[in-house]
Amino acid sequence: HEWAGVVADRYFEICCAAVRRHAPGKLVLGSRHAGRPPAAVARAEAKHTDAVSINHYRPEGDPDLGMLRSLHALTGKPVLITEFSWRAVANRSGNTNAKGAEVTVPTQTDRADRYRSFVGAWMTEPYALGAHWFQFHDQPADGRAFDGENSNYGIVDTADRPYEELVAAMTETNRAVLAGVENRWAPQEGYAFDPEAWGELLPTRVDGGSMAAPVRLDLPSRPLVVKADTGCSGRAEVRPEGILLSYQSGGGWGLHADLALPPGAFSGAASLRLAVRGPLGKRFRVFLSESGDGPPGRQTYQGYSGADGESFEYAAFTASGGRQEITIPLESAGLRQYWGNQRGDRRLSTADLGTLSIFVFPNQGGGEFLLESAEFLPPTTPAQQ
Repeated sequence: HEWAGVVADRYFEICCAAVRRHAPGKLVLGSRHAGRPPAAVARAEAKHTDAVSINHYRPEGDPDLGMLRSLHALTGKPVLITEFSWRAVANRSGNTNAKGAEVTVPTQTDRADRYRSFVGAWMTEPYALGAHWFQFHDQPADGRAFDGENSNYGIVDTADRPYEELVAAMTETNRAVLAGVENRWAPQEGYAFDPEAWGELLPTRVDGGSMAAPVRLDLPSRPLVVKADTGCSGRAEVRPEGILLSYQSGGGWGLHADLALPPGAFSGAASLRLAVRGPLGKRFRVFLSESGDGPPGRQTYQGYSGADGESFEYAAFTASGGRQEITIPLESAGLRQYWGNQRGDRRLSTADLGTLSIFVFPNQGGGEFLLESAEFLPPTTPAQQ
């Protein structure tokens, strides 16, 4: 993260100098972070810009003032919210809201109420520069061309007809904001940046639970998918002795086999025990992902029981060429930097696990890896240890 700050410092130095040279007298508003940025990046950015900007989708209807105040304290700059909105199930454009930021409410009245609450609270903050609603019109019912988003984010529908409740809420709220903006005041002590609350590179915490005995994963019953980078390939199949992954590991990031986990089956687990067989000297790794995971950069990640879609990785292990048992403490996880929610709570939710993955490192050639068994284990007592 500190290196990212070095890169950001140089990037903003060059770009902001160019903007100020060719468009003097204009505000430089930052880079529209898709959520909370690394602290080192925000600090570097603020050295060169007039404001910092951030997208801030909130299903609850209220801004996260703790996070926004921390961003202001970290940078010393005004903050501009560059995307926020809600989408309703009831809409005139036929939007199913199947793709897009997960900020769904039942009705247009709910959208209007959330606008009042969000903007009313946000624009009383003394460092708040403004907020941009996403977007003016609804997306096409069959999805926009480049990614298929098909959501009711619009102030108007696809026939250009305003959503009256939302427009009324915007008109009323914005007038009140403008009337009161001169009365905003800053607390005498200002705001303080809290690194702990920012949640950056913190140790992984594991949710507690009620597991009293080991829970063995029924391997043949679990859906199985293999994902591979260009130049790699793999096939997984259920055998009487377990799940066999036949792979060809070329370049790129490698490949992994993903097993879907049954919802809520491992609440309270403290460790994972695997029985495996792999080619002598070949390296592998285990990933555990919460439900709701996906590529970094999504606006929201929501699992089936409140999970925030983080994905965790564990220390690599080297295959012995024969059968070996590997016990992995769940608290030894590190957050995967290339998959899952990068802005989550750094908490492994054992009640909301979605996927167990076996990762094959790249450039290891062909081979076979057998997963004989997998079971989640409860915390041990001193007597058991």
